[in-house]
Amino acid sequence: MSERVKANNKQDWITILKVLACLMILNSHCRRLYPVSFLAVGGGFGNVIFFMLSGLLLVNIRYPFLKWYGKRVVRLLPLTLIMTGISILVDLFIINKDKLTVRDYVNPYWFILAMLIYYIFYYWFIISLRKENSQQAVFRKMLIFSIMYILIYALLFVLYYENDMFVELGGFAVFKVYFYMASVHIGGLIGLLRNRGWLTNEYASKKKLLWIAVVVLSMMVWCAEYYMVYVKKSAYPLQFLIQIGSLSFGIGMVFLGLMFDGKDLIGKMPGFLQKLFSLISDATLEIYLTQMIILKVIVYYDLSFPINIITFVLSSIVFGIIVNLLYNYIRRGLFNKN
Repeated sequence: MSERVKANNKQDWITILKVLACLMILNSHCRRLYPVSFLAVGGGFGNVIFFMLSGLLLVNIRYPFLKWYGKRVVRLLPLTLIMTGISILVDLFIINKDKLTVRDYVNPYWFILAMLIYYIFYYWFIISLRKENSQQAVFRKMLIFSIMYILIYALLFVLYYENDMFVELGGFAVFKVYFYMASVHIGGLIGLLRNRGWLTNEYASKKKLLWIAVVVLSMMVWCAEYYMVYVKKSAYPLQFLIQIGSLSFGIGMVFLGLMFDGKDLIGKMPGFLQKLFSLISDATLEIYLTQMIILKVIVYYDLSFPINIITFVLSSIVFGIIVNLLYNYIRRGLFNKN
């Protein structure tokens, strides 16, 4: 059975979710810009959506592992190294930092290193599922993978547990990186089921109230545990509820999006919004990379609220789009292909 989505199948819902995830992640990085740092939330939700959509969109594997993985590396690594170099220059000549460490440049871009790790497991995960020809066989294999994942998750939870927030640490944290790996693989599973016609917008529409309930309850669980940890300074052993809430939220949002699979959503918007959504969706990686540089500059110059927030968001989006257009232009020139 073909694993390829039909070329005329509109995926506007994916574009909209990518823009939403981008804005959530941008907001989560405003902790030092808001008068109240607790307002800088949404990063976990945005990360889950982004990772899940990445897994969904990469499901049509057509190359041997080394060639497929090499294409992913070429997409991520050169640009990340360029932006890291720019970040170092900003630290040296604008911020005038006295001491530079490797951690200063690995942690802001933990997302890239995580993706390079996820791709290795994701490839063989999808190849394994594609060998099965029935839904039952796919779900049986998925159940085995899920049990293995949960057992390792429980072990890591015990190893990294402490009476403080540890499930959403900044930078490259092993427990956090392992958690988000589930999002990529769930996205891949959804993409496989969707491409085979086992998961349709008709099915998602029938369960509309369920997915709405999942999203609402997920946010309630997430908020309740965050409140207990940050305000009440308690319920530390229940921090896994934060990640369950984030993961469930992402699943609910993707299934709500599937209700509109093949439907024209962006085409109903004004022309400038259509173009803006398309540009942001295509530049999510570049927006992520540029915002980390822009953030440190805004913090250094200590802009007042809300000018700092507005400047940060608009600058990250504009420069991210510019970098995306330039980088793709250079890649097309070098490799003569998209």
